[in-house]
Amino acid sequence: MSKRRREGPTLAANKRFCDPSFVATGLKRQRDDYCDYSDKRHRVETPDFSGNKRSADFDQEVDQMHKRMKATVPTAEETMAFILPYLLKMRCMYINAQNDAESMKKHCDTLEKHLGTIQGAYHKLMDRNNILKRELDMTKYRLMLKDRENPNYTQ
Repeated sequence: MSKRRREGPTLAANKRFCDPSFVATGLKRQRDDYCDYSDKRHRVETPDFSGNKRSADFDQEVDQMHKRMKATVPTAEETMAFILPYLLKMRCMYINAQNDAESMKKHCDTLEKHLGTIQGAYHKLMDRNNILKRELDMTKYRLMLKDRENPNYTQ
C-alpha cells in the first residue's frame, strides 16, 4: 500500500507526527527558529559576508550598495556608476600584471643566458680538472716506477 493511500491511525504511528491540540496545551515548547517553508522558494537568500577573511577596501561601499539595491531596483546608470571605478581599477591591475609578467620574462631570459654561460665555464673547468688529475696520476705512476728502479735513491 502506498503512503498516499494511508489514512487515520497510520499517521499517528509516525514518530514525527505532532497533534496540534498537544502543542496548544503548552506541554511541548515551540521551536525558536521556526520559519514558514511555504514561501521558501520566493525568498532571496542574502549572501553572508561575515567570515574569517580580511575585509577589502571597498567592502563598506559594497555593503551600502547591497542595502540600496535591496530597497530599490537600481537603474543601469546607477549600476554602471557603481561598477565602473572598480572595472577601471581591475583593468589597471591587469595591465600592470601583464607588464610585470613581460619584464619578468625578459629577466628570466637574461638569467637563462647567464646560466648557459656559467654552465659552459663549469664544463670547461671540469674538463681541465680531469686533464690535471690524469697528469697528476701519470706523474705519481712515473715516480713510483722510478722508485722501484732505484730503491736507494733518497732526496
